[in-house]
Amino acid sequence: MISFVLPFPPSVNGLFPGDGKRRWASKPYKAWRVEASASVPNETVKGHYALMIRFDRPDRRARDCANYEKAVSDLLVSKGVVEDDSLCDRLILDWTGREPIKPAKAHVSLVAVTGPLAPINFQSQRAA
Repeated sequence: MISFVLPFPPSVNGLFPGDGKRRWASKPYKAWRVEASASVPNETVKGHYALMIRFDRPDRRARDCANYEKAVSDLLVSKGVVEDDSLCDRLILDWTGREPIKPAKAHVSLVAVTGPLAPINFQSQRAA
């Protein structure tokens, strides 16, 4: 398993602005990629993998944690940690808690998947 912590990523809604004809990486997204790249370990997962990202809440605004996954997944590909994000067989996203944490981070864990994954039984999941 590979685990590391990244700065809180920008929302997918702000990654690639455009003018109707073309799109480009936004300045905040470029800055985040530079900062986050320093935290990515020089390790790789070959083939299929499972990814879990736990996000700290940066503030009390209502947010959809799924909007922050794309920046992290694209970073994993660009840094060579994974070959392609289409090889992700399981993706788990959640918040670390309900209260804001400063500075907010993204806690990333991934592991190689070598066979079929068992379904997740939500009835057995209980908050601690």
